[in-house]
Amino acid sequence: HKIIFDSNNEITDLQFIEVNNSFKKHTGIKTGNISKIILENFFSEIMGEEFDILGFYKRISKNGKGENYEKYLEEIDKYFQYTIYNYKKNYIIIICRDITEIKKLKEMQNILRQTIDSLPSRLFWKDKNFKYLGGNKTFFEYTGCNIEEIRGKDDYQINWKGASSPNLYRKEDEYVIKTGRPLLNYKEEVINANEERHWIKTTKIPIYDTENNISGLLGRFDDIIEDKEIESESRNNWFKIEQLMRISRSIIWEVDKNGKYTYISSEAEHLFGYSFDEIVNKKYIYETIEKNLQEEYKEYILTIINKKEMLSNFESKLKTKNNEGVWVLTNGFPVTDNKNELVSYRGISTDVTCLKKIEEEIRYLSFRDQLTGLYNRRFFDEELERLDTERNLPLSLIMIDIDGLKLINDALGHKIGDSLIKKVANIIKKECRSDDIISRIGGDEFVILFPKTSIEESKILMDRINRKIRKESMGAINISISYGCESKDNIYENIEEVLKKADIKMYNHKNRRKENIRKQNIENILEKMFQESKEEKNHSEGVSKLAVEIGKALELTEIEIEKLEIIGKFHDIGKIIISKEIINKKDQLNYEEWKEVKRHSELGYIILNSSDKYNFIAKDVLHHHERYDGKGYPEGLKGEEIPLNSRIIALANAYDTMKRDRPYREAVSREEAKNIVLEESGKQFDPKIVKVFLESRIIENHKIR
Repeated sequence: HKIIFDSNNEITDLQFIEVNNSFKKHTGIKTGNISKIILENFFSEIMGEEFDILGFYKRISKNGKGENYEKYLEEIDKYFQYTIYNYKKNYIIIICRDITEIKKLKEMQNILRQTIDSLPSRLFWKDKNFKYLGGNKTFFEYTGCNIEEIRGKDDYQINWKGASSPNLYRKEDEYVIKTGRPLLNYKEEVINANEERHWIKTTKIPIYDTENNISGLLGRFDDIIEDKEIESESRNNWFKIEQLMRISRSIIWEVDKNGKYTYISSEAEHLFGYSFDEIVNKKYIYETIEKNLQEEYKEYILTIINKKEMLSNFESKLKTKNNEGVWVLTNGFPVTDNKNELVSYRGISTDVTCLKKIEEEIRYLSFRDQLTGLYNRRFFDEELERLDTERNLPLSLIMIDIDGLKLINDALGHKIGDSLIKKVANIIKKECRSDDIISRIGGDEFVILFPKTSIEESKILMDRINRKIRKESMGAINISISYGCESKDNIYENIEEVLKKADIKMYNHKNRRKENIRKQNIENILEKMFQESKEEKNHSEGVSKLAVEIGKALELTEIEIEKLEIIGKFHDIGKIIISKEIINKKDQLNYEEWKEVKRHSELGYIILNSSDKYNFIAKDVLHHHERYDGKGYPEGLKGEEIPLNSRIIALANAYDTMKRDRPYREAVSREEAKNIVLEESGKQFDPKIVKVFLESRIIENHKIR
């Protein structure tokens, strides 16, 4: 990374200069985008907010030394170590290492150490030169020594107490190491650290290195008088081990050279449903794998066994007795005799089904669009690069864009918009072939890739998709799409240019139709509102007629009067989005409900402003609930700040509303309505318009339908 300084020569950030292939593989970031990444944000995402990358570097720049930082990522159960150091002036290098195996090995070593120390038997181990390497806690307590006193020394160099001599110990050790044969459960008399004389039972067995050469021996001895207690304790320890195996969902197994089970731990019954008797000496290891993979697995595992190779972190999917799938991670090793002949093969298999599911979910999320389940832009880019080969020609693609999504999001809400996107995605998915690659690459954009498909074939499919979509609607709005098809027919064409051509065709298709689509959508919304409520239709027509009469009385031009007629018809179009329960409520509205109703003028503005055909009345609709005294909504305009048409509609709307029955009240008489209008002159209504309204015969001629 290159260090970025501000004007005060303070470190502000680090810029990516170069990354290796492993970085690109594990982050999905391409080299071309590297310099755009803000390092501090990037590392806080993958290492947590507490990781202060700039603070790390400032310390490094002062002390001139590198620093290490370890982080555990719980989501994927992995440990990482980050090393940060100076490369040259104004440049640093960050190295990320996966240290999970090291950590887990240390954990296993600690568990093994604790297990060995918890055993009642005295254990010790020596190298092939008969020098002590270590022992367990019980051994040192019994002998009264510690590791520093015996490590690297043989029995002649240690002043043991007891009836037996170093000569006898050496003779026993030489026999085990030279012959490779164990000495089992022989008796001898000893004196312990407390100078107590008694008999013990001793066992010594050879230890082999990774190349199957004898590297030392392991010894164990127990008090004979405590055999029964030891046996009981051993059972308890084995029970603890079995509990650990059960918690970790692991099984220990052993097979012969033909792969037939000779032993399996009890956890197999919990994990796979098979009892000990159903597996041991009856089943082969490859018979537990999925049937379609058994032959391949058989060949692989028998090769490993017969070559006496280690089996490391081998993943396989096993079948339970109930025919369910279980993923296991297996490690194994060969067991040989002193002639290096294979005796058996042992291993441990751990259930990693949950981890595999998490891994699959992470992979799914990294390549899938969460809303539609289709592939995302990242996957599309990789597939486009992968499929751009001569054997896939002709390679066709279709760009698709949903018409009117912005209007739906703005007017009906993003929840409805998301439903529209999912509906279109499902239609595309249903009409395409199983091997066609469908991706959502933007908010309202999709692209379909067709390997080995001509442009004519892709157009036939697109026509089928378009016909299906045109039959669908989202509430009052008819669903439609714009699209463009293009094909790469020879290897010398640039696939990015082909994609660009399809995008241009889609844009041209959309541009030719967009105004007609928007106009039609608005008219559909109004028509749907009128279909759902006859009262709203009658009210809008009544307001429209009153507004026209007021315009005539004010001696407005014919064009202005025609505009008033349209405004009156569309003034409440925003109510299409308000809940029908609120619109039709018989009781008085509460604060939250009234707040929701008041949104209809702003929603009407959004809907009308989306079309060049109707945007000329959008502001008049927006302000038709402003009051002359400035106490109206949505902007609190006052007096002649309010557009004239909005002031006219305000009076026409109020009068027509008063003259109609509502769920929460009955209509008022003509005289009462006139008195209310006169009382609100200069408050709610423009006094000049009120004067003309009352002095003309508009009221007498207005009839309520």
